[in-house]
Parts: sequence; structure tokens; C-alpha cells
Amino acid sequence: MKKFPIFLLLIGIYPILFLTANNLGQTSFSSILPSLILSFCISILISGVCLLLVRPLYKGYLFALFLNFAFFLYGHLLIILKGKEILSIDLGRNSIFLPIFTILVLVIAIIILRRPSPKTFPLLLLNIIFLCLCTFSIIRILSYQNQIEFSSSRGKSSSVQISKSNLINQKNANSPDIYYIIIDGLVSEDVMKNEFKFSEYDLPDQLRKRGFIIPACAFSNYDGTSRSLASTLNMEYLRDLGVGDSQVNTNENDPAILFTLLHKNKVLDFLKSQGYKFVSFRGFFPLNDFKEADKYYNYFENQAGYDELEERNFRSLFLQTTFLNVLKATIENHSDKFTFLPEFIFNIFAPDSRALYSRSYQWYQQHMYQFDKLEEVPSTPGKKFIYSHFYTTHQPYVFEPDGQLLWPINEDNSGYVSAVKYTSKRILEVIDSILANSEFPPIIIIQGDHGKDGTDELDNYRIMNAFYLPKSQQGVIYPTITPVNTFRIIFNQYFSKTLPILPDVINESVEGQIEFQKVQVSCD
Repeated sequence: MKKFPIFLLLIGIYPILFLTANNLGQTSFSSILPSLILSFCISILISGVCLLLVRPLYKGYLFALFLNFAFFLYGHLLIILKGKEILSIDLGRNSIFLPIFTILVLVIAIIILRRPSPKTFPLLLLNIIFLCLCTFSIIRILSYQNQIEFSSSRGKSSSVQISKSNLINQKNANSPDIYYIIIDGLVSEDVMKNEFKFSEYDLPDQLRKRGFIIPACAFSNYDGTSRSLASTLNMEYLRDLGVGDSQVNTNENDPAILFTLLHKNKVLDFLKSQGYKFVSFRGFFPLNDFKEADKYYNYFENQAGYDELEERNFRSLFLQTTFLNVLKATIENHSDKFTFLPEFIFNIFAPDSRALYSRSYQWYQQHMYQFDKLEEVPSTPGKKFIYSHFYTTHQPYVFEPDGQLLWPINEDNSGYVSAVKYTSKRILEVIDSILANSEFPPIIIIQGDHGKDGTDELDNYRIMNAFYLPKSQQGVIYPTITPVNTFRIIFNQYFSKTLPILPDVINESVEGQIEFQKVQVSCD
């Protein structure tokens, strides 16, 4: 360890471990392996060339360390600078930052090469530093996995105590199917028309014509998918589930406790006790991907194909954080000029360069498949709880208004309205099919998990919230109902429960503040 440059081996491994540790719940171990191999090979290539060409050895070590740092830091710096302007010039663009970065790297490289070789080199120190960095990231990753496995095996206590007696007999064929349809980030009607200027938006009116009830003042209880759904599917505020604000109101993605709350949720637990089968569709991230469902729809697996979405998503993230960001962006933005490149170059370094090979097209296929299969669910025998989370209105936006693939990919909100137009058309067709083909009138909830940032600080909580509740009591859906009370009302109405209705509160995330700010929902 004192004589061998272990740090030159670890310097290509650490970037992958760092990205994995900072995206817990959004990637799996198998999805990082190709990027890990790519990163390691690139680092070895950089270090090998430096040690071969630069002498003496200590200067070669220093030069290899510097070039590896430059390579793996470029994209991170670009992300930090994105949106930062000097004289109205966005520094976070390759066309601006690349020349500055290149000049800086060349200047430092010349200084290293021209200066006398260091007589000593902190080889042991660098080895220890990189070993510690890698070990720390591995501990974070393993700790997250252990937390998930441990808490999943134990379950999570809740103040909601639901009697599992068969007040609706498990063999009663009249039990309604329950469709819980989440449309990611689908905002309320007023936000759609005022903030997004979509004046002809008519999904709410069309749903009302079909018998849906839409509360006048619909808000989510939290921003962010995992927090919102963990609360809704457990019919409690997170704090009342034993989860402190500091555990979930952080910059870290999807703490392990939210995985447990989602995959061991009280709604599903109760419905399974009543003989319901669980039907789900492929999730955008591992955290809200319910592969354990009795019936699980994944376009790629069900087409006997290899599901490579997670791997390509992670590889794209890795490429964006390195100097390969330049190559990736250049090929993807000018793919017609690089047709001479071998196929594997496109596949490895520019996975989104061509429409029919892109991650966006893969998601497009899954979205279309999900619409089609959801229409077929009523024909599945038995009573069912269907969790169908549509990401059609989540970046990257992949739909033109007529349902054609939107190309090139769109990561900003300019593609949102286009996606909403097609999603609205298609979801109405799905609803019509479900209502027409269900043996008994189903329960249907169509809900946004959160809103979108707008001019008002609460726009990120204004959501679509629509209920189709056959034979329910008049007035059971009140104007200020929030998702935390969704299944309390359903269980009270259809399973003869007496769950209290909770106060409807927005848990607003305030920048620089650990505790959620409580905002009482009102129509004022």
C-alpha cells in the first residue's frame, strides 16, 4: 500500500459509488455495473498513458491524478454552473464552459510538466483517502439496503388500526375493483389554465360528465412523489407514522423508511386481507416500482426483452457528470453528422442520440403499453386493487398532443402541456373502457401526487383529484379533501369502517428549514 498507487485504481470506481450513494432508491446495483466498468476502464486508460509518457514516476502520478480529476469533475461543475449568468451569458453551457475549462486544464498541465518532479509523493495518504471515500459510499449503500430489508421484515407501526374482519365477504363477487391512478405532477384546473396557459383544458369537465366528483380546492399533503404516496397509502401524516421531518425533508433522495412505508403500506395490507389481488405497472424508480404485485406489467419483461431502462438512466447520469458530457451532447444534438461512427459508440456514449434507440422511446413504449393494458384489467378475474402510476407528465416528456413520440427529448416544462393533452385524451378512453367492461361499478381515483412550481408558493401542491365512487353518500367528498383521507373515506363507505377524517394540512417544504411548515387547506 505504501508503494503501489491504489488510488489510481479507486479514482475510477469512486465516481460510480458516489452517484449511487446520492441516488438511493432510484437505481439498483445491477444497473450500475456497466457504468462502473466504463468508468474504471477510462480511469485506467488515463492513468496508464500518463505513467507511460510522463517521467519521473512521481510526476506521472501527479499528472494522472490531475487529469482524472479534470475528467470526472467536468460535468459536476457544469451542473453547478447551470443557470448562473455573467453579462446574460449562461456559464452552464458546454459552448461557454468548455473553452474556459480546457484553457484552465492546459495551463495547469503545462505547469505540472515544466516544474521539477517532486522528490516525495503522498502515495500512502492518497491511497488512504480514496479507500476511505469508497468505503464511506459503500457503507451508505449497504446501510440503505439493510434498512430496507430490516424494516420491511418488521413492517411499520401505524396509528391506523383497521379491523380485518370480512364485513365484505372475501367470496362476495360484488366487491368493487379499486383503481388508484396517479398521474405524476398533474396540476389542478386553475393552475393548468392560469400558469400553463392551457385554456382549453377540459379533462375535469369530461370526468364530471362521467360521474366523477372533483373537489374545488385540491391540494397534496406533501411535495415529491415518495413522501406524498407514503402518506396517502398509509392514511396518515408521516410524522404520525413515526417519521420525523428531518428524516424525509432533506436533499437526500428517498430515505429507506419511505421504501418500507410504500411497500408495506396499510391500504394494500387491508385490501389483501379482504381477498383483493394487487395489480401494478412498472415504476419510474425502484422505490415506487411494485414488482411484488400479484400481476405486474412491464413492457420489456412482458415482451421477453431485457429491461435496461435503469441501466441506461444511470449511465446517462454518469456521462453527464464527466468530460464525456461533451461527446454525449455533441452526438445527441448532431446525430446526423456522426452516422459514420460504429453502432456501439452511439449505444455507449450517446444513448439518447436516436429516437428509436433512446431512453425516451423506451419510456414511450412503456407508457403506451400501460394505457393499453389498463383497459384490459377489468377482464382479469376476481376483485383487484390497481395501482397505476403514469409518468407521461414527468420529464422527459415524450408525447406530442396526438400521441406521436416527441423528439428531440424535452426535459423542461415546455413539453408539459403537450403531454397533458395526450394523457387526458388517453385516460378518458381508459376510463370509458373500465366503466364499460367492469362487471360491477368500480371505485376510481385519479390523482396528481404533487403539483408544479409556479408563481404562488403553494402551486407545487395544487393537484388534480377526481373520485368515481358508485353509490356513495352525498357530500362524502368535500371541497378541501387531501390525499391522506382518500382511503379513509373509501374504507368507511365500502367496508363499513369508522376511520376518523384527519385535518387536511399541507406539509410545505421551506428552503433552509428542517421542519415542514403546516398550512391548513382552505378555499380562500
